[in-house]
Amino acid sequence: MKLKLPLRLLAALVTSFAGVTVGTVTITALAGIAVTVSLSPALGADITFDGTQITVPSGGSVTYDAGNVTASTTLQFSGAGTATITNLNGDAADAVLRVNRVASGAASLSSLILNGPGTFNGVISMYSNTTGGTRNNILELNHALAAQNATIRLGGYSYAAGASVLQANVDTSISKLEHDNVAALITGEGTTLTITGDSSSYGGSFGGSITVDYVGGGIFTLGNSNKNTALTPAASPDATLKISSGTLSLYSGNVNWTQKLVMGDNTVLTVKDGPPVSGYYSYDANSINGNGFTFSGEATFGSGVNMTTEYGKNIKFTGVLTAADGFTISGSDSEYTYYTLSNTENQLGGTISITRNSTSLGINASGSLGTAAVTTTSGSQYITYYGTAGDAVDVIDNSMTGAGNFVAQSGWVHLTENVALTGTYTVNSGAVLSKAGTVNAVLAGGRLDAGNGNLTVTGISGSGMISASSGTMNFQNALTVGEGMGILANGTGSITGSVTVDGGRLYYTSMNNVSSVLQSITFTSGLIDFSLFQEFQDLYGSDALIGQTYDLGVNLGNGFTLADIDESLYTISNSSGKTIITFTGSGAYDTVWDPAWGLGSAPSSAAGTLADQQTMALYGIRGSSMQDGFGSVNVVTGTGDGLTGVILAGGYYNTSATAEGTAITTGIWTDVRNGDYNIIIGGSYANNWGGTGAWNVTGDIHTQIQGDSVVNWVVGGNYKDGLNATVTGDVYVSVDGNAVIKGSLVGRWHGGPQFHQHH
Repeated sequence: MKLKLPLRLLAALVTSFAGVTVGTVTITALAGIAVTVSLSPALGADITFDGTQITVPSGGSVTYDAGNVTASTTLQFSGAGTATITNLNGDAADAVLRVNRVASGAASLSSLILNGPGTFNGVISMYSNTTGGTRNNILELNHALAAQNATIRLGGYSYAAGASVLQANVDTSISKLEHDNVAALITGEGTTLTITGDSSSYGGSFGGSITVDYVGGGIFTLGNSNKNTALTPAASPDATLKISSGTLSLYSGNVNWTQKLVMGDNTVLTVKDGPPVSGYYSYDANSINGNGFTFSGEATFGSGVNMTTEYGKNIKFTGVLTAADGFTISGSDSEYTYYTLSNTENQLGGTISITRNSTSLGINASGSLGTAAVTTTSGSQYITYYGTAGDAVDVIDNSMTGAGNFVAQSGWVHLTENVALTGTYTVNSGAVLSKAGTVNAVLAGGRLDAGNGNLTVTGISGSGMISASSGTMNFQNALTVGEGMGILANGTGSITGSVTVDGGRLYYTSMNNVSSVLQSITFTSGLIDFSLFQEFQDLYGSDALIGQTYDLGVNLGNGFTLADIDESLYTISNSSGKTIITFTGSGAYDTVWDPAWGLGSAPSSAAGTLADQQTMALYGIRGSSMQDGFGSVNVVTGTGDGLTGVILAGGYYNTSATAEGTAITTGIWTDVRNGDYNIIIGGSYANNWGGTGAWNVTGDIHTQIQGDSVVNWVVGGNYKDGLNATVTGDVYVSVDGNAVIKGSLVGRWHGGPQFHQHH
């Protein structure tokens, strides 16, 4: 027989049995009478979580007025289901209410819903044990005090295979936030979740337009508890992490935080630990290309914000940063740390005070600093400029003072007299730096320019170029421009002081404005370099070059020759106080390609050049190297200026681990005649482990080595030290009887369907 009982009596009966299943159950304990009950919904019922597992069957739904937690208990969802509690209470700080999802329910959801105020001060642990579906174990807070004293712990397998969710449907608060791993989501639409405890940690994502506001005054750790594993939160640009008081501590692998970040007045942003940088031991401007912590969403700082770290790390702000009163960079300094402000629309004011040694503050443009002043305190602090290459000059007028240094890493930047750092000003390869006032410069492959005013050079060292595009560059001390240093001859300005060219280079980009810059310089010996002179490069190797004359604007005397060009091709004379170069040859070499290759057609001539640091990568260097139907055709006549051990690449050559790969879709032909080389590569050299793109070559690659050439190692195809560097065409290599290969000849380091070798 079946007996139906009142709902409240049935609830009391059910809760009196151990191992209760909440939902529809059958009880056979009343004198053999089978009782079928349903607790869906069990309005007005209370429940005690006393250590006995409560199971909600798949599809079940239960409702309680009050739930009292007295011991750690598991609320187990077998699948989709809902458990609603008006008041979750309990004074059991060590108790854990574990809400566990065990079935693979795809998109089905299981939810614990708290609708009213509660006093439970233990842990509500949301964990999704499913292997399918996403965001399928949900804690919904529908009252401001629903979990006011509780610690919320979120976890699960992954976003793709089950994650737990904290959903704040109203403005509400919790005591602490914890996470088991990154499979967690906090979400809400225009609501605020306030965290009041003295510490919390999180490594998941934010969703919707939730604001998570930490007011505890202690430490909020953002990370995944493993500095070797990246934190990859889902993008939610309308969500906000706000630190109203206390410290935001970063501890994770590589992070790209796309949500908004708000740091309140007098708060601290610190890096506890994370991915190391290559330049941790000594300053290296390229270190910002490595992993680190990137805040790509909008960031807002209150007054008195302090950023600090002990270890060498990367901290980047690529979104718009607003800090009306500036901020401070401080802390211990056992390793170099790199802070980068890359957005050009930053709204910064006040003062950026750098008191931490071994620190670089990077900027991408003058706009990256807003109107903020920068103060430095030691010679191990750097302001690093990462500008965009081009002819446009970016002017920095911000006040920069103290003992720090300035580094121009890329682009052209002009510093007004407001930049008064007393350290050195370094110009790296690919950058141009000009300045008003005085400068102590270090050239590291870049160019120092006079700007449009007066620049006094109190000291200069290294290798690179100096120029006077329109202003005056005056050298306080005598300067000898020797090997490794050069002067750009083009410009309307002047270089004054005691300057002598003895072994250096004079660079020409055209024959326009070539007399003003060099007027006050003494010439002893050196090289005339046309490698930047595009009009000349286009003619080189063709008969149109024969008879061409070039007026160099001043009298260089008899100690100069053209760099990387055979002296039999031209004459140098001095007439009317000027040096004139006249070409008697085209620079083209007739080339016979190895008949053993059995090619149906091949180019007959190409422009010759010497291999040096300017021409290690031959592909596309000169317009004359590109020939219709064949691609890039190059003749290398030896190594220039006594260089030995050159790495020569018929394709592209780039040693940067973060370079963007460039594919070649044509053939490559390289004829090497004489010279001493370390490696000859028929295709491209790829080293971009951390870069993008591909160095693939889809055409055929032809390389022949003849004459008195000496080489340690030959690679017929691509030299692959990086990613995506395949060769899909055929690879041809020929070495004649006089050339010497000391080591190995490798047909293709990576890729290439067929290798043709003739030695």
